Amino acid sequence: MGSDDDRGHGLPIPQKLYGRDAEIAALLAAWERASRGAAELALISGHAGTGKSAVASELHRAIAGHGARFISGKFDQLHRSVPYASLAQALRDLVRHLLTERGEALSRLRRKLATTLGQSGQVLVDLLPELELIIGPQPPVPELGAAESQNRLNLVFQSFLRVFATADHPLVLFLDDLQWADLASLRLLTLLLSDPERGHLLVLGAYRDDEVDAGHPLSAARAELRKAGASMVEITLAPLRPADVHQLLADALGCGPERSAALAALVLDKTQGNPFFINQFLVSLHKDHLIAFDPQSGAFSWDLDRIGRAGITDNVVDFMAKKLRRLSPSAQRVLTLAACIGHKFDLGTLALVDERPPEATAADLREALREGVVLPLDAEHRYVHAAPDHGGEGGLPAGAIAVSYVSYRFLHDRVQQAAYSLVDEDRKQDLHLRIGRLMLARRELGERDEHLFDTVNHLNLGASRIASPDERTILARLNLAAGMKAKASAAYDVAAGYFGAGVSLVDEEGWAQDHELAFALHLEGADCEFLSGRSAEAEPLFNVSLTRARTDLDRAHVYARRILLFNTVARFDESVRCARTALALLGIELPEREDRIQAALAAELAEVPRNLASRQITDLFDAPELKSPEHKAALTILTNVSAAILGAEPSLHALVCVKHANISLKHGHAEVSAWGYLIYAIVLIEQGRYAEAYEFGRLAMDLDEKMGCAVVSSKVKSSFAVFISPYREPLRRSFAYLAQAHRDGRETGDFQFASYSLLHGITSRLSHGVALGAVSEEIERSLPFLQRTSDVMSGLIVASSKQMIANLRGCTLGHHTLSDGVFDEDEFSATLSAPNHEFMAAFYHIQRAQLAYLYGDHERARALIALAEPLRPYLASMWMSTEVPFYASLILLALSPPEAPGAEQARYASEIARHAADVAAWAESCPENFRHKHLLISAERARVSGDDAAATDLYEEAIKAAQESEFLHHEALSNELAARFHLAKGRTNIARMYMADAAHGYARWGAEAKVAQLHETHAELTPQGPAAETARPPRRTMIPGSGEGPDPIENSRLYAALEEKVRERTAALEEAQARVIRLEREVADKRMAGGFAREIEDALAGAKLALARALGQDESSSRPCLTFDSGVELGKLHEQLSLRFSDEEMERMSGRLQHIFANQEELDAALRLAFKATDHALAAAREIVSLSGVEDGARGGADRPERASGREEVDRGSGSS
Repeated sequence: MGSDDDRGHGLPIPQKLYGRDAEIAALLAAWERASRGAAELALISGHAGTGKSAVASELHRAIAGHGARFISGKFDQLHRSVPYASLAQALRDLVRHLLTERGEALSRLRRKLATTLGQSGQVLVDLLPELELIIGPQPPVPELGAAESQNRLNLVFQSFLRVFATADHPLVLFLDDLQWADLASLRLLTLLLSDPERGHLLVLGAYRDDEVDAGHPLSAARAELRKAGASMVEITLAPLRPADVHQLLADALGCGPERSAALAALVLDKTQGNPFFINQFLVSLHKDHLIAFDPQSGAFSWDLDRIGRAGITDNVVDFMAKKLRRLSPSAQRVLTLAACIGHKFDLGTLALVDERPPEATAADLREALREGVVLPLDAEHRYVHAAPDHGGEGGLPAGAIAVSYVSYRFLHDRVQQAAYSLVDEDRKQDLHLRIGRLMLARRELGERDEHLFDTVNHLNLGASRIASPDERTILARLNLAAGMKAKASAAYDVAAGYFGAGVSLVDEEGWAQDHELAFALHLEGADCEFLSGRSAEAEPLFNVSLTRARTDLDRAHVYARRILLFNTVARFDESVRCARTALALLGIELPEREDRIQAALAAELAEVPRNLASRQITDLFDAPELKSPEHKAALTILTNVSAAILGAEPSLHALVCVKHANISLKHGHAEVSAWGYLIYAIVLIEQGRYAEAYEFGRLAMDLDEKMGCAVVSSKVKSSFAVFISPYREPLRRSFAYLAQAHRDGRETGDFQFASYSLLHGITSRLSHGVALGAVSEEIERSLPFLQRTSDVMSGLIVASSKQMIANLRGCTLGHHTLSDGVFDEDEFSATLSAPNHEFMAAFYHIQRAQLAYLYGDHERARALIALAEPLRPYLASMWMSTEVPFYASLILLALSPPEAPGAEQARYASEIARHAADVAAWAESCPENFRHKHLLISAERARVSGDDAAATDLYEEAIKAAQESEFLHHEALSNELAARFHLAKGRTNIARMYMADAAHGYARWGAEAKVAQLHETHAELTPQGPAAETARPPRRTMIPGSGEGPDPIENSRLYAALEEKVRERTAALEEAQARVIRLEREVADKRMAGGFAREIEDALAGAKLALARALGQDESSSRPCLTFDSGVELGKLHEQLSLRFSDEEMERMSGRLQHIFANQEELDAALRLAFKATDHALAAAREIVSLSGVEDGARGGADRPERASGREEVDRGSGSS
C-alpha cells in the first residue's frame, strides 16, 4: 500500500484500511482487557489477501506508545516440519530487542530470568540461541521421558512469557498463517492461554479459513480453549463491500465516486473484493498504462474497454506469476531460489544457494525490490543496494556491516507461491536437493545447528534424486538428529516425520551397513508415532525393532520404551505385561499367581540380609557403581513399572520394591537405585520396621543427592516425606522435603510428583494444626500449578481441604457441610464413586470424620470413619493413613456406652484396642508426632473405664505433649476433652480453665466456627469479649476448699504433682529469660528501621520485665524466687501486653520480620519470645495461685480470708487476660 504524493510518478494507493472499523474496534477492546490483566486470544480469519496481517498491523500502530511489547512470527508452508518456528521467530526478535537495553536494565533482566528459568534455561537456549547472550551459558538439561519433557518445556515457556507480560508492558504475540502451524506450537499456545497465572497477554492469530476444516488441528485447539474457558474473540474478514471498493478507487484516483464508479465495478468483478488483489490489480493497470495520469487535466484517466480486453486473470496467484515473468531472467532466478528458502530469507543464505557473492545476488534482487514484490526487513539493506550495479562487481561503503545478515520477506504469501510456481515440477526436487547440499556443506564447515531443520527439509524434498548409498545414509543420520532435536522439544508429531523420512532411506543394505542407525530410527519413530496418537503406525515399527534387535538386552530396551508409553496413556495392564516379558529376557521372573507372588516376596525379603552381609545400611552410600548393562536395564524397567503395578496388580508391588533393592545391594548402584531403596523402605514401614525403614529412606535421600538423577529426584523426596519421615522425624520437617520435591518436579517435568508434593504439603499442614490462615495461603499458591498441570486427583483433594478450612472458619452453610454457595458438596461427593477415585475418597472421608468429631456429631463421625477404614490400603503407609486409628479411637471412645451389653462393650473395646495399639507403636517410634495422640487416647480410655485420677494426669500430659510438638489443634482438643471430663465430674471451675484454653487454642488455629460452637454450648465456661480469643487465661489446676475438687485421698497425689510442676515452670522461666536476653542482643545486631526497632525493643523489654518479676528478681537479688505477689503483678503485666499486641499487629510485625531474620526457625524463635514469652510466666502464675490455695487449705481458717482476697486480686488482675 505505497503512497506517492507526486501523481505523475505513481498511483497513490491510500495508506489506510477500508471496511475494517468494527474489526479494529474488537481488537482494541481485547487489547484493553489484556492491558488490565487478562489473557486474551483474538483470531482473525479470512481468505488469502483479505488483510488479516494489515488489521494486526493497524492494532500495532494504535497501541504504540502505550508500553506494549508487540512481537510477531509467521508460519511457513514450506517449513511446517520446523517445530515452534513461528513462536521462536517472535521470541528471538524480542530477545534481540532486549539486548539493546542499557547495562543495569539488562542485569536486572538477567537476574530475573535466571531465577525464573532455574536449571532449565538450556531448553529455551536450544530454541532461542540469542538468549544465551543475556543469561549466559546454561547447564545441560537431563534427558527425560516423553511426558516429563513436554511438561518441562511447557513450564519453561509459560514462565518465560510471564517475565515479559506485565502490567507495565503488556505483551502482544501475533502469529500469522496458523493454518500452517505445527501441532507442537498449537499445543503450546493452548497451554499458554489456559495457564491460570496468565495475564497481560494478547495472542493474536491469523489464518485462512478456507484451509482449516473441522479436522484441522487448529479447530481442535480452538475447541479445547473454549472448553477451558479461555477468553476468545473471533473475527472473520469478508471481501470488501462495493461501497468500500468505490471509496478506495475514488481516493486513489483523486476523483469523486461517481466518476470512478464504472472502474470500481470492473475492479470488484475481477478481484472479488480481495484487498491484496485490488492493490496489485491497480498497480498493474497503472504500470501497463491502462490507468494514466494526464498532466494537462491534472487527473487520472482510464479506458474501460481496453481494461476489459486486457485478459487479466481473476486468479491472484496466476496474476502474480504473470507479473513476475515480466522481470528479467536473473531476477526471476533469484526470486525462485528465495521462494524455496521461505517467506523470510537473509542475503547470506540466498547467496549461498545462488552460489555467487552476496553483492551479485543483491544486484539481481534489486529489481524485485523496485517492483515491491520483495520488501527489506532492516535498514542495512540500503548499504547493499546502494552499491553500483556492475554484475556483482560493485563494492560496499567502507565500514558497512556484513551483508549476509540483511533480511527480506515476500510482499505476500501469494507472491511467494507465484515465485515458487515459476519452477517446473520436475526441477523442484533437484533445486531443493542442491539447496540442501549447499546448506549441509556450510554446516560441515562449523556452523551451528540452528539451520539443521532447514537443511534436512530441503534434502528430504530432493531425497528421491539421491542415488549414492553413502549419501542416503548421511541423510538418514541427519533425519535421526533432526528427529531427536524435535523430540527433545516435545514436538512428537514433527519428530515422527523426520524418523519416518529416515526409515524410508534405510533398505536391507542400510541395515547391514549401519544397524545401530536403522534400529534407532525405527525405535524412535515408534515412540513418536505412539506419542502423536497414532498407535497403528507405531506398532509395525515396534515389531521391526523387536525382530531386528540383535540381543535380548536390545529387545528388553524396546519393551522398556513401551512401558513408558503405556504409562502415559494409563494402559497399566499392558505396561505390566511388557515388564514381565522384558524382565524374563533378563532372567527375572514376575509371577502371576498370588501364591507364587507371596512365595517370591518371602524369598526376596530373606535375600536382603544376605546381600547386605556385614555392612551397615549407612555403608551402602559408598557401594560401587553398577556395571552390568543387564542389571541396569532391569532396574530401569522395575522403576518404570512400579507405578503401573499399583494400578494394575497391587499384589506385585512389594515384590517389585524388594527386588529393586536386592539388585542394587548385590551388584552396585545405578542412577535409579535411590528409588529402589526408598520403595523398599516403604515395604519395611508396612511391616512395622520403622528404624530400619528410616535408615534405608535416609540412604535413598543421600544417594539421590549424590547421583542427581532427574527421573527419580522428586519421587524420592516426596515419598520420603510422606511415607518414611513421619514415623521417625517431627512432621514439620516433611514440609521442607515436600517443597524441594515440588521444585525438583517442576524443573524435571515430573508434574505428577510435583503435584503430589503440593497436595501432601497442604494436608500435612492441616494434620499438624498449622494456622488455618497460613494453610489457606498455601492452597492459593498451589492451585494455579495444579490447574495448569490438570492433576485432577490432587486438585480435588486440595479443593476438599480448602472447604474443610472454610468450614472451620465458619464460611460454609453449616457445621455439617462443605458447601458454601459456590462449592457443591453433593456434586463433589458424587465423583468419589468413579473408578480409580479411591485415593481421593479416603482423604475426603477422613477429613469429614475429623470435622464431625470436632463438632460433637459422633454418630456421623463413626459412619464416615467406617467409610475411610477400608480405603486405607490405597493410602499405604502415608501420613494421612495414621489419622484413621487416632480418630477412630476417639470416636469410639466418645460413643462407648457404659450401660451397653457386655458383648457390645467388648466389640467397642476390641476395636479401640486395635487402633490404640497402632498409635502406641508409632508413639514409641516417633514421640514428636504420636505421643500426644497416644496420651489422649489413653486419657479417654481411662475416662471410660472410670479411672479419674489417671484420666486427670493423662489429659494434662497430652496437652503438654501436643504443646511441645506444636500440634496446636490437638492441644486445643485435649483441653476440650479435659474440660468435658471435669465438667462431668462437677468441677466447673477446673472445666472453665480447660475450656478457656481450648477456645483460645482453636482461636489461634483459626477455627472460628469451633470457637463459636464452644461459646454457644458452654457459655458459662468460655471467656467472652474481644480479648477472649487472643489472651490465654491463667489456669488453676485444683483449688481445694472450693467444694468441687477431688476427695482428700486424691489431693495428696495432686499436691505432689503440683510441686513438681512449679519446679518445672521455674526452670522454663529461667530458660525463657536467658533466650530473651540472647534475642535482645541478636536484634541489636540486626539492621532495622528505627521505628520498627523501637517496637521490637519494647516487646522484648515487656517480656523481660514480666519474666524478671515472675521470678521475683529485683536489683539486689541474684537468685530468682517465685512469690505470690509476683504472680499478681505478672497477671497485670500480661493483660497489658495482650492488649498492646493484637493478632493483627503480630501478623504485621511477622511480615516485617521475614526479611530481617535469617531463616524461619530464627523468626519463629523471635516471635515466640517477643510476643509470647510471657506465656511461660503466666503458666507459672497459675501454678502459684493454685499452690497458694493448697497452702491456705493446710493452714486453717485464720489465714484463709486474706489469701482468698489475694486470689480475687489475681482473678481481677489476670483473669480477663
